[in-house]
Amino acid sequence: MQRCLLWGGQVRAATILIDYSDMGTTPTLGGTWNEVASTGASGMALVDSTGAATGVTLTLSLPTFPNSIEDINGTWSHGDVDWIDVDAVKDLFYASSASSVTLAGLVPNASYTIDHLAARWSSATASTADYSIGGSFGDSTPDGDDFNARLDGYRDGNYLTWNNAVADGSGTIVLNVGGAQYGYLTATRITSAAVPEPSTFALLGIGSVCIGFVGIRRRRKNKAV
Repeated sequence: MQRCLLWGGQVRAATILIDYSDMGTTPTLGGTWNEVASTGASGMALVDSTGAATGVTLTLSLPTFPNSIEDINGTWSHGDVDWIDVDAVKDLFYASSASSVTLAGLVPNASYTIDHLAARWSSATASTADYSIGGSFGDSTPDGDDFNARLDGYRDGNYLTWNNAVADGSGTIVLNVGGAQYGYLTATRITSAAVPEPSTFALLGIGSVCIGFVGIRRRRKNKAV
């Protein structure tokens, strides 16, 4: 039964939205967002887009200041793009060396879709870093191999997608950022696969009992005749 759950013991499809830095206006597109206030976040409990608890936690591993900076002002001219609320892009975290985002409390060995936005205006043309999950650079074009937060993210409005990010045996997925001096955490979305609602299981169970009861009554009636 455990493997049927999405997260936090809930049997339903759900989405988690994450905004790095709480300096700007709270985003609202798509529902409730989790605003990460500090680059030192550890074991932060996440809610889904309806505001319900999930049992999933977020932990950041970033270098210390000045090699990482929180509450950087972002600029964005694309408006709302797909799942991305323009207000989520107005602030972000930056790291100049290897960093990571760890999501724990997921279903062991279950598959999730992970979207990540790394968008930042910069005067530096080499605003690049490698973004990977489980050694994969992702399924989007461009992917996370040498992704440029200024050209690919900020200018073109692209974000990274992993369509089949699989949690390990302990229910953990790690987004690693490295390979250059310009790593950015702007926004992340986690989407689970759809499974039946608890009410569906209940109805199926009741239906089975009713069908069985009718069958028994029919057999008894036939014997009496």
